[in-house]
Amino acid sequence: SGLIGANVPVPFALLSQGGRDIAALENEKSGCEAGAAAVLLLLDGKTGVTISKVKGRKVEYIESSKAIMQRYVDLEHVAMYEALGICFGRKPLAYDPILREVDGVYERIY
Repeated sequence: SGLIGANVPVPFALLSQGGRDIAALENEKSGCEAGAAAVLLLLDGKTGVTISKVKGRKVEYIESSKAIMQRYVDLEHVAMYEALGICFGRKPLAYDPILREVDGVYERIY
């Protein structure tokens, strides 16, 4: 349904960010995936939604009003970023990471 699969010209401005072309964004995988998925949803006539996950051919999305509802964050994640020098406007918490190597098949989330 919609325009997915159709040969639709996309303005170069949609394929760039801050003057950098799509090749320069290769390392920003999740942002590129979410942006590409958003364009596909727009071409299919879906608006007012937010991408929640892209995996293979599956594009998952949620109503934006639900996506922006307040959620609580893991304070250990916040402490990790504070340990790297990012300020969240509070006294940084101590961060003591547990580093471990994994073997075998695992699912990458990044």
